[in-house]
Amino acid sequence: MDWFKHEKIGDRIISITDLGNVRMFLIEGDERCCLVDLGFGIGNIRKYIEENITQKPVFALVTHCHIDHVNACALYDECYLNEKDWNQYERAYNVERRKYDEFKNHPILKDVPIEFYDPRREKPFLNVVDGQVFDLGGVTLKVIEVPGHSPGSIVVLIPELRTCIYGDACGRRLGLAGDAAAPVSVYLKGLMNLKQYDGQYDRILRNHNALECPLDMLDNVIECCQQILAGTDDKYPVLRGGKWVLAAKQVDENQRRVDGKQGNIFYREDKRC
Repeated sequence: MDWFKHEKIGDRIISITDLGNVRMFLIEGDERCCLVDLGFGIGNIRKYIEENITQKPVFALVTHCHIDHVNACALYDECYLNEKDWNQYERAYNVERRKYDEFKNHPILKDVPIEFYDPRREKPFLNVVDGQVFDLGGVTLKVIEVPGHSPGSIVVLIPELRTCIYGDACGRRLGLAGDAAAPVSVYLKGLMNLKQYDGQYDRILRNHNALECPLDMLDNVIECCQQILAGTDDKYPVLRGGKWVLAAKQVDENQRRVDGKQGNIFYREDKRC
């Protein structure tokens, strides 16, 4: 089975997509590489990279500890994750939950035998903090904390390439519906932390859906936060993952904003604070 596919999407950046259609990004330096995010943890991403892309040493940097971003973490001894997300790993890795709950309706993942799941990570994660810089040789990565979707969510800025990898920290339908998600006021502070880097990147890469998003997405999501806190958002009911949540801006049947803009927040009422 072809577990992964990849394509070069710019100088020093390779997009790798897994069976769940989630992207990971391999950033190539002169001396070493960084794999940003680790997908669903099915197949062996490390073996795939070594056989098909590069023989340079690779370490991993995870944007947040959710099942579609973290689950190949056992394959890399050097694996960084913000410590605020460490306590979510057991739930994210849980094989039975993934196989029989999260994947039960997935057109591809539901049929993958458990023996092809990557092993559980036994070693501690390495912490990563706001402002931390990784030098790959000829290119650097800067970590920006944006707590919200998870307590330890980060985005990754690549200054030399004027590119930013948003992970799930800001998106077309950012979720603040999970138990561990931050309140809207905390999320807004995280977005303002990211906002200070305006002008330092011209390209935003996404793990889900379209590869890139417009630069005004951040401002659109900041506006959503402000309207939620003021009680002036649309409060549009949306069924997401079998549960009803509220969309800050009204969406169509494909969960796209009806006003044509990109950037939205799907939240639980108790997160409106």
